[in-house]
Amino acid sequence: MSRIRENSSPSKGTKMNAVAEAKSAFRWIPRGADQPKLNWLRESVAPFFGLTFSQAKKIEYGEVKDLRASRLDYIREKLKQGQERAVKRGERTHDIKERLAYLRSTQGS
Repeated sequence: MSRIRENSSPSKGTKMNAVAEAKSAFRWIPRGADQPKLNWLRESVAPFFGLTFSQAKKIEYGEVKDLRASRLDYIREKLKQGQERAVKRGERTHDIKERLAYLRSTQGS
């Protein structure tokens, strides 16, 4: 992974080092309580963010000083897409719960 930084679109909110921002994005991917960190990086984080295991590991362990803007933008976009899917799942879950409550209430009549 190159240490050369291109001009990047600014992140919303507070300014953050690119590597720290990418590492923070990794935390969005759930890790099992008994799942070793390296397996989590290899099996979950790297594929989700389009990284090689080596790239994900270097980011996680702070072995790089900076990221290319295009790589960081891609990580931001994947994180945004994942968060949008989570919101949609939450809305569907809410709708299902409301429907189930309605069906239960009509069953007793």
